Amino acid sequence: MRFVPHWLAIALLIACCAAGQARVYLGNETLAMRGYEMLRGKRVGLLTNPSGVDGRGRSVIDILH
Repeated sequence: MRFVPHWLAIALLIACCAAGQARVYLGNETLAMRGYEMLRGKRVGLLTNPSGVDGRGRSVIDILH
């Protein structure tokens, strides 16, 4: 009986990993998909750091520039 919780935990882990994963979009990717319509005609400032990248690893500054 002692091993039942271990098997249950393993079964739950496998079930969670097998479930479909939804794609999470970053804010900059959402803006790009919508054609930057929200920013059109506005002055925008961007505060970022070296980790400010999109899903492909491209810098947000380079994308918006």
